[in-house]
Amino acid sequence: MDMAQAGSMFWCVFASFFTNVCAHVNILPPTSGRTAFDQNQYEAAAPLLEAECQAFDYYSCAYLGYANQFGLGKARDIEQAKQLYEKSCSNGVSEACFHLGLLLQWQGADQAPTDAINSGAAFVEYYDKACTGESAIACFMLGEAYSRGMGIRTDKTKAVYYYQAACDNFSMPGCDRLGFAYSTGEGVAVDKRRAYFLFIRACDGQVARACYSLGMAYLNGEGIGANPAAARRAFEHALEIEPMYDPAVEELTRMGLRNSYGKD
Repeated sequence: MDMAQAGSMFWCVFASFFTNVCAHVNILPPTSGRTAFDQNQYEAAAPLLEAECQAFDYYSCAYLGYANQFGLGKARDIEQAKQLYEKSCSNGVSEACFHLGLLLQWQGADQAPTDAINSGAAFVEYYDKACTGESAIACFMLGEAYSRGMGIRTDKTKAVYYYQAACDNFSMPGCDRLGFAYSTGEGVAVDKRRAYFLFIRACDGQVARACYSLGMAYLNGEGIGANPAAARRAFEHALEIEPMYDPAVEELTRMGLRNSYGKD
């Protein structure tokens, strides 16, 4: 497992609904230090990464930051991790910007919400840099932060902007959240037709909630003509992705298919 994948897994544990947000993280080019790290040879990797970083290999600086953050092959040192991420981020490595933003947001979670907001929420700057560098997960995370008021003031319009950027960079959960915004009018004018197409895209991208939303669009004729048979297929696909996904089970039960989905 490489650094980007491991960091993505860290977030996915923290926000398990959106596990496949992590499917489109840039793959870093290999070096001896990074290769050793990817093979879980952390003690061997650490000095190699240090040498590579000192030789202006900023991808290796990002790896070394991750090693410091989680104590992999060396003593855990959060402040050193921040400095290494900053060095790498400022030299164009969007993955480092993302990891620094994630670390700062994670640390900011220990603050009172008003303190985090008043501090200027430093993580936003780094997520935005990573998003500009086409990091889909950073765009999505910033959309979530603005949508849910996670360390910053809620701003649904900005949330839509970053969900759009995430979707444009192939984050299927980003497309799902964007579809929800267009469906409900959160931060953008209601557009059921556009929501319908976004739900199709995210459902095809294996997001169970998008399949459920697509099923509801077919069921209620929102953005497309009512089609109960297509609704059933969408609900069933949601369960193929996430077995016993309750909202889909409930709708199939209402459609008279309770025995097929474990409802007595």
